[in-house]
Amino acid sequence: GIPVLLRIPEWAHSATVDGKRAQNGSMWEGLAAAGVTTKFHVDFHPSVRVEQWYNGAVSIHRGALMYSLPIAANYTVYGHHFGTAEMSNDYYLHPISKWAYAIDIEDLTQ
Repeated sequence: GIPVLLRIPEWAHSATVDGKRAQNGSMWEGLAAAGVTTKFHVDFHPSVRVEQWYNGAVSIHRGALMYSLPIAANYTVYGHHFGTAEMSNDYYLHPISKWAYAIDIEDLTQ
């Protein structure tokens, strides 16, 4: 057969390939038959996780996704490095929409 390698992400603690456990943070190895279609059913089973940050801040993730809320902002260029006016700028962002939200992480960590 033809070797097949699938990357199983570190966050995929309950991943399966064709219904069998696949080790997270590793390369899964299988074989595909030559000359015919071979299918593998991959399920990462993503779970919600909370990451703790500085000063009590947290981020909420599900698999490779990090959830966020949009924050409208005014952009002010404070540095320009090269190219046109839209290229390679450094910005100050000043929020113009509500941004100070809280979430009770106890509901997520039980």
